[in-house]
Amino acid sequence: MNIRTFQKNFKIKHEETILAWIHDGLIPGAYFDKPKQTWVLPDAARPPYTKARAKNTSAIYVSIVRGCIDRYHVLPQLYHLSQQEFDVYIQQLLKANLISVVYHDQIAYYYATPESEAFIASKNPLRYLETLLGVAVKAATEGTIKSMF
Repeated sequence: MNIRTFQKNFKIKHEETILAWIHDGLIPGAYFDKPKQTWVLPDAARPPYTKARAKNTSAIYVSIVRGCIDRYHVLPQLYHLSQQEFDVYIQQLLKANLISVVYHDQIAYYYATPESEAFIASKNPLRYLETLLGVAVKAATEGTIKSMF
């Protein structure tokens, strides 16, 4: 899609904002089509979650899920994290079924799940996550043990 379509789809007021995101690498897969002299964005592209201000672990988990609920693209640089550290957060959220991932043109896009809202609404999100992960591990362990007999 072109910048105008992206701007219209997401109600972004200024084209300069989108260009800044592209130049900062916040819209993966965007490229400049030299023959047409225009920017092309992937059809699945979404605005980056620029509200990501989280600093501690619990807040980062909540922020990533909130970004997914609000249909934004979440990226490690928005949280000042390395790709490896960001991947740990993502893997934990995926295991807990708090987000899902879909690949479009080899770009990971994260989506909210039905469980996402309950996580955000919880009084202690980190405890909620630990509970979900504990249940997942317990279920996997029980399944493995049952298959042995």
